[in-house]
Amino acid sequence: MYFLKDIQAPMSTIDVYNDLCRRIVTVELEPGMKISENSMSAEYGVSRSVLRSAFVRLQQTNLIEVYPQRGTFVKKLDQEYIRSAAMIRYVVERDAVYDILQNHRDVQTLCSDLKKIISDMEADLADGSGTAISDFKTQNAEFHLRIIKECFPIHTLNLLYEIRVHLAQWTNVDVAYQNIEQDVINQNKEIAQAIETGHLQPALRRIKEHFEMLVSNGDLMRQVHPDYFNTKAE
Repeated sequence: MYFLKDIQAPMSTIDVYNDLCRRIVTVELEPGMKISENSMSAEYGVSRSVLRSAFVRLQQTNLIEVYPQRGTFVKKLDQEYIRSAAMIRYVVERDAVYDILQNHRDVQTLCSDLKKIISDMEADLADGSGTAISDFKTQNAEFHLRIIKECFPIHTLNLLYEIRVHLAQWTNVDVAYQNIEQDVINQNKEIAQAIETGHLQPALRRIKEHFEMLVSNGDLMRQVHPDYFNTKAE
């Protein structure tokens, strides 16, 4: 969704933006970390003008902050923002499921896709390696995005881009998914089954529970990584 699969020189602004976005989302570049324009230009082998243009895009996506005479920093996590982002994602997915079931759309292909994603998630969880768990999180995001794609045009997905990026970053903080992976799979199974059998309310309940669970470890995350969070009152 955000990741560059192959980095080849010369890199364009969008190439640099995509890779920096990937590094921020995966917390390789940690919240609050200072990122130097000079060192990043050298690292990517691009001019400072290309790097600045990438920084502008990152700032527009709300991933970095630029302070005159202090420098550029990866934006710190904002727990209230994440709660709001999760609520918006829930509302959009809720409306998608409502449209799917109330307008009697053909759910066969959708549910087949959802079950395939769940199967991949189960395989990733059984593997248990760092790469597999990262893939697990990506697959979970794809599960819920697949439901939205069934109803909404690309313009809606583009409008949700910033929210999707920030929720992905949140789930990549090491304690965000602590001990909830099987619960996530169970919720997704129940959502897929409810859609397949036409049961609207159970599907909506599980979707709401899903997004509530994704932000439920916020206080623990603040305890483990206090430097990742802004200091304003919640």
